[in-house]
Amino acid sequence: MPTATQSDDNSVTLSTDALKWDEFLPIVAFDRGINSFEIDGEKLTLAKDENNKEENIEFSEHLDIQYRNSQVLLFETEKQKIKIPFTVKKGSSESHDDDGLLSIKLSIEDKDIKLVTNEEFKTKYDSIFNLEIEFTGRHKKEFYIDFYARDNENDTWSTGELVNIHCGRFKVTKKETCICKDNDWPTLPPMVLEMNKVAYGTELSWTSGRECYHYALQQLKDLGYWVKTERWNKKWDGTVEMGPHIYQLYVSADVAGMKSGLQEKQFKKAMVYLKEAMKRSEPVMVGLDYNSDYDNTDLTTDHFGVIVGCGKINDKLYFDVCDNAYENIRYYCDCETFSLIPAANSKINSYDKNVQAKITQVRESKKL
Repeated sequence: MPTATQSDDNSVTLSTDALKWDEFLPIVAFDRGINSFEIDGEKLTLAKDENNKEENIEFSEHLDIQYRNSQVLLFETEKQKIKIPFTVKKGSSESHDDDGLLSIKLSIEDKDIKLVTNEEFKTKYDSIFNLEIEFTGRHKKEFYIDFYARDNENDTWSTGELVNIHCGRFKVTKKETCICKDNDWPTLPPMVLEMNKVAYGTELSWTSGRECYHYALQQLKDLGYWVKTERWNKKWDGTVEMGPHIYQLYVSADVAGMKSGLQEKQFKKAMVYLKEAMKRSEPVMVGLDYNSDYDNTDLTTDHFGVIVGCGKINDKLYFDVCDNAYENIRYYCDCETFSLIPAANSKINSYDKNVQAKITQVRESKKL
């Protein structure tokens, strides 16, 4: 005799082993392909809870007992778009309806997370599908992907009665990423070529100064811009305090309230500004660290140049810096160390063995 049982959505249905004949009862799991636990080079691990214990999940009671309890796999990624392969297997030996509808549910609603794959689609046993998700933000996101099955209504078999059959779970952690990974960075060809730049030693009509700082300013001026803040130290009484509209990315010693080393918060703010500046085709003065024997008020910067272009190569963001004293140099974003460093084959890297050449300072520009 049939007995009253409760489906996963708490509705009461008639269910016996015999009635499972007409039900679509799959189990959804990561498709390993040729025994691989990787997705585009990023490894999968077992998810762990807040107590550092492996996470397990209990699936629908209508599945065979060996499928009801499963370990949850975790996929950690920095990518803005992911494609995860899944396989649909028969989850009950008593099920003979081999196709039905599969629903995908994310455990959170977030405007920065877009499920590209249809939320519900028809599938069958022994099939493979790719689940695609796009991320638009840079902040860390953590959520579950859950799968639920039901029989399709226009089936050649008798339509099944069970709904919301929980048959799969996967965990995703989208790591916080650097702004350099964003897809909307412009490609800006160099505004100044090597042959046309303002070279160190050139006569300047507006100043008697002959420092690299003055030539960087002249380069900005030739492009129709100037710095918003000319003086790094805004104090005149001997107190050291950084002026406004300046981002200090690195200091070699404690100064102006900053501890020596890389300045992560300043770096992130500078990158936000640089992206908008590059979109406006706006040149930007930068401070550089080339020589360990000399520096300015920030105790680090010893040279100045102007960012005149940017782009990406193999998904790696770069800035083209017009250097008045040396060859123009391309600097790449190293978001793991919050640095902008010259290309590996740059001559600057061998200028002073005691210094790892880098952009140390970014100054906002204004149009003349």
